[in-house]
Amino acid sequence: MPDEQNTLNLYYDHYKDTQEMIRSYIAKRDKYTIILLCVVAVISYVTIDSATCSQIINEILNHQFGLSAISFRVINAIFLAVLLFVVLQYYQVCLNIEKSYRYIHNVENTLSEISQMNIDRESKSYLNNYPKTQWLAHRFYTYILPIIIIAISIYKLVVELQRDNIAIKIVDGVLICATIICSFAYVIDRICLQKAITWVDIFVVPFRNMVIWLKNHMRCVICFAVFIVLSSVVIYFAIRRFV
Repeated sequence: MPDEQNTLNLYYDHYKDTQEMIRSYIAKRDKYTIILLCVVAVISYVTIDSATCSQIINEILNHQFGLSAISFRVINAIFLAVLLFVVLQYYQVCLNIEKSYRYIHNVENTLSEISQMNIDRESKSYLNNYPKTQWLAHRFYTYILPIIIIAISIYKLVVELQRDNIAIKIVDGVLICATIICSFAYVIDRICLQKAITWVDIFVVPFRNMVIWLKNHMRCVICFAVFIVLSSVVIYFAIRRFV
C-alpha cells in the first residue's frame, strides 16, 4: 500500500509538471503566432508595394538608430530569414503541445487505474462537447495558418524569380523554399500525430502497394499503354489527312 501511494504521488507530481510545461508551450505558441502574423503582413506589404515599404523602413532606421539607407534587397532578405526562423519556432512549439497532450492522456489513464478514480480533465472531459470555437482555433493552428504561409511563400517565390540579380534569386529562393518545405512537413507531422501513423505510411506504403499492383496487372497495363499509343497515332494521322 505505501508503494502504491508513492507511485500515485510520483505520477501526480509528474502530471502537474507536464501541465505546467504545456501552459508554457501554449504561451510561446500565442507569442509566436502574433509575431508570425506580423511578419507575414509585412512581407505581404513588401511584395505588393516594395518602394513605399522600403522608404518607410529606412526612415524608421534613420530616425530611431541614425542608420543610412539600406537596399531593398537586403531588407527583403532579412524579412524572409526572420519568417523562416519564426516559422520553425512556431511549428516546433505546436508539435510539442500536440505530443504533450497525447502524453498527458496516457498519464491520466495510469492515474485513473492506480487511484480507482476518473482523472480525465485533459482527455475525455476536455473532448466532451468540444466547443466549435475551440475546434476552429485548433484548425487554424493546425492547417489554416500553414496553408496561408505556403500560399504567400509561393506567390513571393514567383515574384522573386522575376528579379534580374541571380544572387538575390538564389538567396531569396532558398529561404522561401525552406519555409514552404517546413510548412508542408509540419502539416504532414500533424496528420501523422492525429492518425497515429508515420511518414512511411503516407509515402512509402502507397508507393509499395502501387508497385505490387502493377506487377500483378502488368499485362493489363501493357495492353492499355499499347492502346493509348496506337490511338494517338491513328488520331494524329487522321488529323493530318483531313486538316
